[in-house]
Amino acid sequence: MLTDMHLHLQDIPDPLMGKSILKLAEHLHTGQFVCNGTRPEDWLAVEKAASEDRRVVPFFGVHPWFAAKLPVDWYETLQNFLKRNPKSGVGEVGLDKARNVDLARQTEVLHRQLEIAGRLSRPLAFHCVRAWSDLVNILKRSLPAKTAVHVHSFQGSQQVLKDLLSLGAYISFSWKSLQRIPRSRSR
Repeated sequence: MLTDMHLHLQDIPDPLMGKSILKLAEHLHTGQFVCNGTRPEDWLAVEKAASEDRRVVPFFGVHPWFAAKLPVDWYETLQNFLKRNPKSGVGEVGLDKARNVDLARQTEVLHRQLEIAGRLSRPLAFHCVRAWSDLVNILKRSLPAKTAVHVHSFQGSQQVLKDLLSLGAYISFSWKSLQRIPRSRSR
């Protein structure tokens, strides 16, 4: 059985389309789906998607794109969603230097999410763009022990990959990044 580690079902405006995606995935032997929240405003929709289909695993977190515009009570709200959904994870979290969001704020929000993931023993789902060394340094210093980590759409260096793997991270690659592999190397 395969697991799709990175979905945003809450962003699909037509609920029937979301259901048809899940149905199609069955034929591809995908039996579990991680639905990543990105901000407090979509966590309820993530929770709803998981309640409607037992194969959907909810992850609640603050994507780095949304780190600058959080409500004051975001952390308490996150904690409530995680406690209400004991099989959930924390994500989609991370760092992104390609967007105009203050890196210090992204880092502050990331540290809070690392803390709650460790305290509640929840896995983490990461997004990272152009901030690989920053992310690795933070994880080396602050990743709670025994916390599972998944990094989606990896595009870092070979050394960063080694560093992440040494921390026990699971890594996935997007189909776009795999298309850049020369055909002579893909056989």
